[in-house]
Amino acid sequence: MWAVKQTSYKEEQILSGPFSFQTDSTTWVADVKLATSVPVVIFEKPLLNCTFADLLSATSHFDRGTLLAEGRFGPVYRGFLPGGIHVAVKVLVHGSTMTDQEAARELEYLGRIKHPNLVPLTGYCLAGDQRIALYDYMENGNLQNLLHDLPLGVQTTEDWTTDTWDEEDNNGIQNVGSEGLLTTWRFRHKIALGTARALAFLHHGCSPPIIHRDVKASSVYLDCNLEPRLSDFGLAKILGMD
Repeated sequence: MWAVKQTSYKEEQILSGPFSFQTDSTTWVADVKLATSVPVVIFEKPLLNCTFADLLSATSHFDRGTLLAEGRFGPVYRGFLPGGIHVAVKVLVHGSTMTDQEAARELEYLGRIKHPNLVPLTGYCLAGDQRIALYDYMENGNLQNLLHDLPLGVQTTEDWTTDTWDEEDNNGIQNVGSEGLLTTWRFRHKIALGTARALAFLHHGCSPPIIHRDVKASSVYLDCNLEPRLSDFGLAKILGMD
């Protein structure tokens, strides 16, 4: 009886507020009562009149069909905002100890951090207790998918004995199909070097320094030029994990 009561109490807490998300790990549902009254901030287009309702429309109400990934901080959805802005929408599901003003200030700061090997934070939305981060959409997915979702018949990372540098150009991609990129040493080196540069910038180029705390393959994305870009930096502080 006590366990049932505790579960009910937690569910009430999760569903409180004008916007709420609940999950069965396959579907997210949002309360849309006041969706048009909550703004979405787009850093480079401050005059764009975008609201939480546009986020709902862009992600088909956070439908499973638009889900890109489920990570430590929360699920990520793909969508197009007004003006054709292609974004990855990350719902920070763990809540935050910060007030709205503090969270907004921290997200504004993260939006100013730019580096060729970081995924740019495009904007954010504060919907009820939820903090939602918007990132530039990365066309080639993340390293986790490249590592583990190789098509059948493609060489895997366990057998590197036949790998050479000789057949490749300076970018490590000449004469190599996109599905076989991971089996070239130049490409592996490119991923490692780009990720290291991103971490070095966060540690030494930001004031105060940013410690990522969750560097893994699914945090490393590949842009349209197959350059590695590290995502999720600075989120631990917003969620009170720092």
